[in-house]
Amino acid sequence: MPTPGDVATLALPPTVKRPVLQIGIPALLVLGAAAIAFAAVPKADLKPPIDGSANVEARLAALEAASRQPPIITDWKAYAPTVTADSMTIANGSIEGFYRRVGDTAEVQIDTRFTQVPRDDRGARATGRLVWTLPMGLVFDDRKGVRSLRGVAAISAGVGDEHLCEAAITAAGAGIQVVCESAGATGRTAHLNTAWPRPITDNAPVGVVLQLRFPVEGWTSTTR
Repeated sequence: MPTPGDVATLALPPTVKRPVLQIGIPALLVLGAAAIAFAAVPKADLKPPIDGSANVEARLAALEAASRQPPIITDWKAYAPTVTADSMTIANGSIEGFYRRVGDTAEVQIDTRFTQVPRDDRGARATGRLVWTLPMGLVFDDRKGVRSLRGVAAISAGVGDEHLCEAAITAAGAGIQVVCESAGATGRTAHLNTAWPRPITDNAPVGVVLQLRFPVEGWTSTTR
């Protein structure tokens, strides 16, 4: 009597081997199941390929919009500068200052008047080069400008004794100095001091008006 294995073997064509049928049938079942599973995935879960051009275009648009923004210009603000003579703070001078922001730059105007010999708060006589302080919190940005960046200064001790000089950031970048022409020298190289171009005494008032602009650290043209 034939066995079950003999029956299965007799039912197959003589050219087909049993091992091929045993491997091929499970493989077809697996592929069919995968196809059914893929078809069952909702279309919403199938993510489209990432389009990088949209992100680039958005950034370019933002940069273009920023470039069209006008520079920040503030109103003039009062501040109280001090003036020193060789590091001695002069306490008996009349001084007032104003500044404003124009983009990444500060514009400063200072008006000073001496009506007597400059002295500090203890009454000691102050002599030497005059230096004015910058507005509080503003730091000269030497990456955007050179310290020889010039402004203008006018010094007056009465009719017939007037001098047109230049205002500049000091070498340390922390104050404003004034340089004028000296006798026998080319260019404005002499620092304004309590004795030059005219001695500051109790008899002849001396006025100094200066204005200067300089780039400020942390400021850009359009970002606050």
